[in-house]
Amino acid sequence: MVDDVTLFWSLSFAVTADDVARIGGFDERYAGYGAEDTDVGQRLARAGGRLLFVGGAEAVHQFHPSPSPPVQHVTDIVANATTFADTWGWWPMEGWLEQFRELGLVHRTPDGHWHTVT
Repeated sequence: MVDDVTLFWSLSFAVTADDVARIGGFDERYAGYGAEDTDVGQRLARAGGRLLFVGGAEAVHQFHPSPSPPVQHVTDIVANATTFADTWGWWPMEGWLEQFRELGLVHRTPDGHWHTVT
């Protein structure tokens, strides 16, 4: 078992239809890229669920170049991180947000919220 539900990543997972219904599936307020899987992990934990690591499970992911941090998704990441923080009371993807700040793409206001630089 994995106790840290923040490790849930939707690239490769299996779940029963009943469990998806129990947690309400993915929250459609998240658009584009980022935080939707962390939200699912939080809702899974709230519903009493846990993650199980399946060593050796195979997953295939089509390669596509992506910078790190994923600057092409900065707007989605900030919007989705805000939705998440408003829901759960803490900021996901802080590593990326801090990297975006270092690149001058975002700033943090005194109230702790992140915003893209316009």
